[in-house]
Amino acid sequence: MATVFLTGATGFVGGAILAQLLADARVEQVVLLVRSRDSDHADERVVEALGRFDVRMPGAGRVVVVRGALNDFILPREILGRLTHVVHAAAHTSFRSVRTARETNVEGTRFLARALMGAAKLERFLFVGTAYRLGVADVGLVQEDMRSSDQHVAEYTRTKAEAEVVLEEASRLPLVIARPSIVVGHTRLGVKPSASLFWYYRALAKAGISPFSDVQLRDIVPVDWAAGASVHLLLKRSLARVRYHISAGEGSSETWAAIRNRFAELGQASPAHERVQVAALSGHPAWTVAGFQPWTVGAITECARFSQLPYGAFSNERILAEGLEPPPRFTTYIETCLASSDRTVDEQARDDV
Repeated sequence: MATVFLTGATGFVGGAILAQLLADARVEQVVLLVRSRDSDHADERVVEALGRFDVRMPGAGRVVVVRGALNDFILPREILGRLTHVVHAAAHTSFRSVRTARETNVEGTRFLARALMGAAKLERFLFVGTAYRLGVADVGLVQEDMRSSDQHVAEYTRTKAEAEVVLEEASRLPLVIARPSIVVGHTRLGVKPSASLFWYYRALAKAGISPFSDVQLRDIVPVDWAAGASVHLLLKRSLARVRYHISAGEGSSETWAAIRNRFAELGQASPAHERVQVAALSGHPAWTVAGFQPWTVGAITECARFSQLPYGAFSNERILAEGLEPPPRFTTYIETCLASSDRTVDEQARDDV
């Protein structure tokens, strides 16, 4: 039976992983690192995180909460001695912050690696990174062992790439790296857990403009599939590799035309469409016509910076070879996401601003 230490449980991907861990009979206990004012506040945050996935707080002892920040916590010796698995899913995901991203994603990861050096029973350390850690590179299909570039379009991807290096240098850790691509929605719950990035594609379709060509691929996976893949990598007895994309790959990625057409079929897209260069995107009059708020237009521009990267799909052959079924296509659950959307695009955009 596994005792799992999980960071990032109150986030979107981390919360989905927590829900998956609690549903897995192989997991005896999950220890959570939670930032909070006090113990009651910590419990409230965990209950809220689980509630987003329609999961109730389990009975006493199944979940243990350790209060603290990623770069400032004390793991009790008794817990450290029992840990068999670790999932490091915590991250600062803002595209704009430099200092905070580095403090959390790099220095926080370094602190965590040091804190776990006494975990004698540790069988696997799963780091949840990002497929975009490759940075600016002129490639088509991205493979896991490609070297990360020194150039990045956001500090988030740069610091996640550096965090991988920090963990690789901590040679005593039984490290496995999971790199999700674009995580959007939930196949059953839609955007109830989070509308993160769904609003972005919804806004582009509604306004009738985008930075994508019709044939440009979007490598999008639902959070429940991404969480299931992460837990699979965490608990599978043996793995063939160290690095894995948790991605749609060439088989399940969608073209922008297919995504836009699906929104149109559901009455959520402008009949016209224009491709706009990223530099000209924020000043386009279509945003005014669509009635979006300035913060939404600013967030769209930040997200669109990634569309300048020449790659659109991340190979998922490795994760599928470990026994996972391919992820569902984004177009198959867009309707579920829309049906669960009880907020406007502007309100949903605040999830990522």
